Amino acid sequence: MAMKVEIIDELLKECKTQEDVFGENGLVKQFVKALAERALQAELSTHLGYEKHEVKGNNTGNSRNGTSSKVVKGEFGQTAISIPRDRSGTFEPQFIQKGQTRFEGFDTKILSMYAADYQHAISKHNYKSSMVLKYHLRSFPM
Repeated sequence: MAMKVEIIDELLKECKTQEDVFGENGLVKQFVKALAERALQAELSTHLGYEKHEVKGNNTGNSRNGTSSKVVKGEFGQTAISIPRDRSGTFEPQFIQKGQTRFEGFDTKILSMYAADYQHAISKHNYKSSMVLKYHLRSFPM
């Protein structure tokens, strides 16, 4: 599935420097955190058999029970994410498994998906030029 260009444009709208994109509190790290937490919430919903706040989950014997914090490391640096829990303790996340502290290959996968989406339309040189013009980035690494 290709990422919609409009979503990427919206995410990059406020980014003016490389630090805004790749820095300690940059877009990439925020994206990693948001994506990981959303994927884990979706896994828990599948495990429980209902979405958050659905009436279907009442009196099922197992429900959401908050989150615990975990620090994961990868090409993006390290970031704390919230891992959801269930009351019975039977939830075994697969996206980021229990005991897993490294999240390898994420940046490479995201960048390759993004590049593949644009590969047919513009060359590397034109893409770099458009990033500099559109987002006022002085030096966007390629």
